[in-house]
Amino acid sequence: MVLSKGFKFGHLVGGIVFALIFFSCQSENYSPKVYDYFPLDQTQSRIYEVTESRYSLSADQQHFTYYIKEKITSVSQNPDSKTFVIQRFKSNESNKNWKLDSVWAGTLKPDRLIINQNNQEILKLIFPVTENLEWNLNTYLSTNPKIAKYEHLNDTFVSNKLNFENTVKVKIAEDSSLIDLKKENEYYANGVGLIYKETTNLAYCQSNPDCIGKGLISSGSSKIYKIIEIVKE
Repeated sequence: MVLSKGFKFGHLVGGIVFALIFFSCQSENYSPKVYDYFPLDQTQSRIYEVTESRYSLSADQQHFTYYIKEKITSVSQNPDSKTFVIQRFKSNESNKNWKLDSVWAGTLKPDRLIINQNNQEILKLIFPVTENLEWNLNTYLSTNPKIAKYEHLNDTFVSNKLNFENTVKVKIAEDSSLIDLKKENEYYANGVGLIYKETTNLAYCQSNPDCIGKGLISSGSSKIYKIIEIVKE
């Protein structure tokens, strides 16, 4: 059977319209934008409450609470990236007596975010943010791979009465057994950046049969960052 030119043209136009509608819907469904989980906003500071615990069978448990304020102090535009500087301040109070604790540098590229913290380049995020996407945080380090994975994209997260929508969880470690507990997770919010981070590494008592399986901590530490305020400056 021979198709008429009109029939072919009609199908061609229909195909183009379908494609436009399809990609338009795809664009509408893609949210948030690439860089929204780490905005380079120099007009705001993020204040975190940090709770840190240390455990040992030979000594009393130690618990500390202090505060970290992070502020992006400079941003430079390059042909294929942006470089920036983060100043981190520390205090025993949530809103005063800040002292400079450390300075980090970072690079934001179309497909990745690299943070140089304590002279180590960490591949913190990759883009676009996609559910179950995995990458190696230690890509730039001569050490064992450390795999991160995106989970719970566009969930809501509440921290210190602050309500964040469109968040994403970066799962790094969640291993639990009768021997130890390892947990490392980070949460990022659209338009804000890091809002919560937990790093826990505990070893349970194995020295005698009476303590095995009882969850008695023999050694280890835990540190939790929780955003408590966003300050416009």
